[in-house]
Amino acid sequence: MMAVADRRSTVTDPTFLKEQAYSDDAKLAARQALWRYREPQHDIFQWALDLAALSGDERFLDMGCGNGLYLAALAGRGHRGPIHALDLSEGMVRIAQGWKTGSVGVADAQALPVRDGSADVVLAAHMLYHVPDQRQTAAEMRRVLRDGGLAIAITNSRGNLAELDALWVRAAKDVAGVDVPRIGEMLSFVLENGAEVLSSAFDSVERVDVGGAVVIPDIDVIVDYIASMSGVELLLPKGTDWNDITASVREQATRIIEQHGALRVETLMGAFLCR
Repeated sequence: MMAVADRRSTVTDPTFLKEQAYSDDAKLAARQALWRYREPQHDIFQWALDLAALSGDERFLDMGCGNGLYLAALAGRGHRGPIHALDLSEGMVRIAQGWKTGSVGVADAQALPVRDGSADVVLAAHMLYHVPDQRQTAAEMRRVLRDGGLAIAITNSRGNLAELDALWVRAAKDVAGVDVPRIGEMLSFVLENGAEVLSSAFDSVERVDVGGAVVIPDIDVIVDYIASMSGVELLLPKGTDWNDITASVREQATRIIEQHGALRVETLMGAFLCR
Protein backbone atom coordinates (compact mmCIF):
# COMPACT_ATOMS: atom_id res chain seq x y z
CA MET A 1 0.00 0.00 0.00
CA MET A 2 1.18 3.51 -0.76
CA ALA A 3 2.32 5.53 2.27
CA VAL A 4 0.83 8.92 3.09
CA ALA A 5 4.17 10.55 2.26
CA ASP A 6 3.96 9.00 -1.23
CA ARG A 7 0.40 10.28 -1.63
CA ARG A 8 1.69 13.77 -0.82
CA SER A 9 4.27 13.42 -3.59
CA THR A 10 1.40 12.63 -5.96
CA VAL A 11 -0.36 15.81 -4.82
CA THR A 12 2.72 17.81 -5.84
CA ASP A 13 3.84 15.85 -8.90
CA PRO A 14 3.62 18.25 -11.86
CA THR A 15 3.02 15.57 -14.48
CA PHE A 16 0.21 14.03 -12.45
CA LEU A 17 -1.35 17.44 -11.82
CA LYS A 18 -1.20 18.51 -15.46
CA GLU A 19 -2.20 15.23 -17.10
CA GLN A 20 -4.66 13.71 -14.63
CA ALA A 21 -5.87 15.86 -11.77
CA TYR A 22 -6.26 19.09 -13.75
CA SER A 23 -6.15 18.21 -17.42
CA ASP A 24 -9.55 19.89 -17.47
CA ASP A 25 -11.79 21.26 -14.74
CA ALA A 26 -14.20 18.31 -14.38
CA LYS A 27 -12.76 17.14 -11.06
CA LEU A 28 -12.32 20.65 -9.69
CA ALA A 29 -15.88 21.52 -10.68
CA ALA A 30 -17.14 18.42 -8.83
CA ARG A 31 -15.53 19.73 -5.66
CA GLN A 32 -16.70 23.27 -6.23
CA ALA A 33 -20.27 21.94 -6.55
CA LEU A 34 -20.34 21.34 -2.79
CA TRP A 35 -20.43 25.07 -2.10
CA ARG A 36 -23.94 25.38 -3.55
CA TYR A 37 -25.09 23.76 -0.31
CA ARG A 38 -23.15 25.90 2.16
CA GLU A 39 -24.98 27.20 5.23
CA PRO A 40 -24.87 30.07 5.75
CA GLN A 41 -24.42 30.95 2.09
CA HIS A 42 -20.91 32.22 1.47
CA ASP A 43 -19.29 33.26 -1.80
CA ILE A 44 -15.63 32.42 -1.23
CA PHE A 45 -14.55 34.32 -4.33
CA GLN A 46 -16.13 37.59 -3.23
CA TRP A 47 -14.95 36.97 0.33
CA ALA A 48 -11.33 36.69 -0.80
CA LEU A 49 -11.55 39.81 -2.93
CA ASP A 50 -13.17 41.68 -0.04
CA LEU A 51 -10.13 40.79 2.08
CA ALA A 52 -7.99 42.58 -0.50
CA ALA A 53 -10.05 45.78 -0.05
CA LEU A 54 -9.76 46.44 -3.78
CA SER A 55 -10.28 49.91 -5.19
CA GLY A 56 -10.46 48.48 -8.70
CA ASP A 57 -7.18 49.76 -10.11
CA GLU A 58 -4.76 47.26 -8.58
CA ARG A 59 -2.35 45.13 -10.57
CA PHE A 60 -3.70 41.68 -9.68
CA LEU A 61 -1.85 38.36 -10.01
CA ASP A 62 -3.79 35.10 -9.59
CA MET A 63 -1.24 32.28 -9.34
CA GLY A 64 -2.77 28.85 -9.67
CA CYS A 65 -5.90 30.30 -11.23
CA GLY A 66 -7.58 26.95 -11.96
CA ASN A 67 -10.76 27.35 -13.97
CA GLY A 68 -10.75 31.10 -13.49
CA LEU A 69 -13.62 31.72 -11.07
CA TYR A 70 -11.66 34.45 -9.30
CA LEU A 71 -11.17 36.07 -12.70
CA ALA A 72 -14.93 35.92 -13.21
CA ALA A 73 -15.46 37.52 -9.82
CA LEU A 74 -13.03 40.33 -10.68
CA ALA A 75 -14.83 40.90 -13.97
CA GLY A 76 -18.13 41.02 -12.14
CA ARG A 77 -16.74 43.79 -9.96
CA GLY A 78 -15.65 45.76 -13.01
CA HIS A 79 -11.99 45.61 -12.00
CA ARG A 80 -10.05 48.13 -14.10
CA GLY A 81 -6.47 47.32 -13.18
CA PRO A 82 -4.29 44.83 -15.08
CA ILE A 83 -5.07 41.19 -14.27
CA HIS A 84 -2.54 38.43 -14.83
CA ALA A 85 -3.38 34.77 -14.14
CA LEU A 86 -1.11 31.72 -14.22
CA ASP A 87 -1.55 27.99 -13.81
CA LEU A 88 0.65 24.93 -14.18
CA SER A 89 -1.98 23.14 -16.27
CA GLU A 90 -2.50 24.01 -19.92
CA GLY A 91 -6.00 22.56 -19.67
CA MET A 92 -6.91 24.92 -16.86
CA VAL A 93 -5.40 27.86 -18.68
CA ARG A 94 -7.56 27.17 -21.73
CA ILE A 95 -10.68 27.18 -19.55
CA ALA A 96 -9.65 30.31 -17.61
CA GLN A 97 -9.00 32.14 -20.87
CA GLY A 98 -12.69 31.76 -21.63
CA TRP A 99 -13.49 34.45 -19.09
CA LYS A 100 -11.60 36.92 -21.32
CA THR A 101 -10.39 38.79 -18.26
CA GLY A 102 -6.75 39.85 -18.33
CA SER A 103 -3.89 37.67 -19.54
CA VAL A 104 -3.72 33.97 -18.68
CA GLY A 105 -0.66 31.78 -19.14
CA VAL A 106 1.12 28.60 -18.11
CA ALA A 107 3.73 28.88 -15.36
CA ASP A 108 5.25 27.14 -12.37
CA ALA A 109 4.53 29.06 -9.14
CA GLN A 110 8.04 28.24 -7.92
CA ALA A 111 9.53 30.40 -10.71
CA LEU A 112 7.01 33.05 -11.71
CA PRO A 113 7.64 34.77 -15.06
CA VAL A 114 6.74 38.09 -13.46
CA ARG A 115 8.86 41.18 -12.78
CA ASP A 116 9.94 42.09 -9.25
CA GLY A 117 7.44 44.29 -7.45
CA SER A 118 4.98 44.34 -10.32
CA ALA A 119 1.81 43.25 -8.47
CA ASP A 120 -0.29 45.10 -5.93
CA VAL A 121 -2.19 41.94 -4.96
CA VAL A 122 -1.07 38.32 -5.30
CA LEU A 123 -3.64 35.55 -4.80
CA ALA A 124 -2.73 31.91 -4.14
CA ALA A 125 -6.07 30.16 -3.61
CA HIS A 126 -6.17 26.48 -2.67
CA MET A 127 -2.97 25.73 -4.55
CA LEU A 128 0.05 25.87 -2.24
CA TYR A 129 -0.47 22.24 -1.17
CA HIS A 130 0.24 21.32 -4.80
CA VAL A 131 3.67 22.99 -4.81
CA PRO A 132 6.77 20.86 -4.01
CA ASP A 133 8.74 23.77 -2.50
CA GLN A 134 6.29 25.96 -0.63
CA ARG A 135 8.93 28.25 0.88
CA GLN A 136 10.38 28.95 -2.55
CA THR A 137 6.87 29.74 -3.77
CA ALA A 138 6.30 32.07 -0.83
CA ALA A 139 9.57 33.82 -1.73
CA GLU A 140 8.32 34.20 -5.31
CA MET A 141 5.05 35.69 -4.06
CA ARG A 142 7.01 38.22 -2.04
CA ARG A 143 9.39 38.98 -4.91
CA VAL A 144 6.66 39.91 -7.37
CA LEU A 145 4.65 41.89 -4.79
CA ARG A 146 5.33 45.59 -4.49
CA ASP A 147 6.33 46.99 -1.12
CA GLY A 148 3.11 47.68 0.74
CA GLY A 149 1.17 45.19 -1.37
CA LEU A 150 -0.88 42.25 -0.16
CA ALA A 151 -0.55 38.51 -0.80
CA ILE A 152 -3.51 36.26 0.04
CA ALA A 153 -3.05 32.52 0.49
CA ILE A 154 -6.25 30.51 0.91
CA THR A 155 -6.45 26.95 2.21
CA ASN A 156 -8.51 24.60 4.36
CA SER A 157 -8.19 23.32 7.87
CA ARG A 158 -6.90 19.79 8.17
CA GLY A 159 -10.31 18.87 9.60
CA ASN A 160 -12.31 20.46 6.78
CA LEU A 161 -15.07 18.20 5.37
CA ALA A 162 -14.21 15.45 7.86
CA GLU A 163 -17.69 13.90 7.72
CA LEU A 164 -17.49 13.67 3.94
CA ASP A 165 -13.98 12.21 3.98
CA ALA A 166 -15.20 9.60 6.48
CA LEU A 167 -17.26 8.00 3.69
CA TRP A 168 -14.07 7.34 1.71
CA VAL A 169 -12.32 5.95 4.78
CA ARG A 170 -15.19 3.55 5.52
CA ALA A 171 -15.42 2.52 1.87
CA ALA A 172 -11.72 1.63 1.78
CA LYS A 173 -12.10 -0.45 4.92
CA ASP A 174 -15.27 -2.22 3.76
CA VAL A 175 -14.15 -2.88 0.18
CA ALA A 176 -10.38 -3.33 0.46
CA GLY A 177 -9.88 -4.05 4.17
CA VAL A 178 -7.37 -1.23 4.61
CA ASP A 179 -7.13 1.82 6.84
CA VAL A 180 -6.56 4.99 4.84
CA PRO A 181 -6.17 8.60 6.01
CA ARG A 182 -8.77 11.25 5.44
CA ILE A 183 -8.10 13.41 2.42
CA GLY A 184 -7.51 16.47 4.60
CA GLU A 185 -4.78 14.63 6.46
CA MET A 186 -2.80 14.20 3.24
CA LEU A 187 -2.36 17.91 2.47
CA SER A 188 0.90 19.60 3.42
CA PHE A 189 -0.27 23.24 3.44
CA VAL A 190 -3.26 23.82 5.71
CA LEU A 191 -4.48 26.44 8.18
CA GLU A 192 -2.63 24.71 10.97
CA ASN A 193 0.85 25.14 9.44
CA GLY A 194 0.50 27.77 6.70
CA ALA A 195 1.62 30.74 8.77
CA GLU A 196 4.98 29.15 9.45
CA VAL A 197 5.60 28.55 5.74
CA LEU A 198 4.57 32.07 4.71
CA SER A 199 6.51 33.75 7.52
CA SER A 200 9.68 32.56 5.82
CA ALA A 201 9.09 35.25 3.18
CA PHE A 202 6.75 37.84 4.73
CA ASP A 203 7.16 40.10 7.75
CA SER A 204 3.48 39.95 8.68
CA VAL A 205 1.09 37.01 8.29
CA GLU A 206 -2.47 37.33 9.59
CA ARG A 207 -4.90 34.40 9.57
CA VAL A 208 -8.62 34.93 8.91
CA ASP A 209 -10.93 31.91 9.28
CA VAL A 210 -14.44 31.26 8.00
CA GLY A 211 -16.47 28.29 9.20
CA GLY A 212 -19.85 26.87 8.39
CA ALA A 213 -21.30 23.71 6.93
CA VAL A 214 -22.42 22.18 3.68
CA VAL A 215 -25.75 20.39 3.94
CA ILE A 216 -25.93 18.10 0.92
CA PRO A 217 -29.21 16.44 -0.09
CA ASP A 218 -27.88 15.18 -3.44
CA ILE A 219 -26.27 11.73 -3.45
CA ASP A 220 -24.59 12.30 -6.81
CA VAL A 221 -22.81 15.42 -5.54
CA ILE A 222 -21.35 13.41 -2.67
CA VAL A 223 -20.23 10.53 -4.90
CA ASP A 224 -18.80 12.90 -7.51
CA TYR A 225 -16.76 14.66 -4.82
CA ILE A 226 -15.12 11.42 -3.69
CA ALA A 227 -14.62 10.30 -7.29
CA SER A 228 -12.84 13.58 -8.05
CA MET A 229 -10.05 13.04 -5.52
CA SER A 230 -7.39 11.98 -8.01
CA GLY A 231 -4.68 9.74 -6.67
CA VAL A 232 -6.33 8.48 -3.50
CA GLU A 233 -6.95 5.17 -5.27
CA LEU A 234 -3.19 4.65 -5.11
CA LEU A 235 -3.58 4.12 -1.37
CA LEU A 236 -5.62 0.99 -2.05
CA PRO A 237 -4.26 -2.52 -2.62
CA LYS A 238 -3.43 -3.33 -6.22
CA GLY A 239 -6.46 -4.69 -8.02
CA THR A 240 -9.06 -2.82 -5.97
CA ASP A 241 -11.89 -1.71 -8.22
CA TRP A 242 -12.45 2.03 -7.78
CA ASN A 243 -16.06 1.53 -8.86
CA ASP A 244 -16.56 -0.64 -5.77
CA ILE A 245 -15.29 2.24 -3.62
CA THR A 246 -17.68 4.76 -5.15
CA ALA A 247 -20.53 2.24 -4.90
CA SER A 248 -19.83 1.93 -1.17
CA VAL A 249 -19.83 5.71 -0.84
CA ARG A 250 -23.17 5.82 -2.66
CA GLU A 251 -24.68 3.24 -0.32
CA GLN A 252 -23.51 5.15 2.74
CA ALA A 253 -24.73 8.48 1.40
CA THR A 254 -28.10 6.98 0.48
CA ARG A 255 -28.65 5.66 4.02
CA ILE A 256 -27.71 9.02 5.57
CA ILE A 257 -29.94 11.04 3.27
CA GLU A 258 -32.87 8.65 3.69
CA GLN A 259 -32.55 8.98 7.46
CA HIS A 260 -31.68 12.66 7.82
CA GLY A 261 -32.65 14.28 4.52
CA ALA A 262 -29.08 15.46 3.89
CA LEU A 263 -25.45 14.90 4.83
CA ARG A 264 -24.21 17.72 7.07
CA VAL A 265 -20.50 18.39 6.75
CA GLU A 266 -18.62 20.95 8.83
CA THR A 267 -16.27 23.28 6.98
CA LEU A 268 -13.34 25.39 8.05
CA MET A 269 -11.20 27.31 5.61
CA GLY A 270 -9.29 30.54 5.84
CA ALA A 271 -6.90 33.02 4.34
CA PHE A 272 -3.46 34.23 5.28
CA LEU A 273 -2.98 37.94 4.65
CA CYS A 274 0.72 38.47 3.99
CA ARG A 275 2.63 41.73 3.93
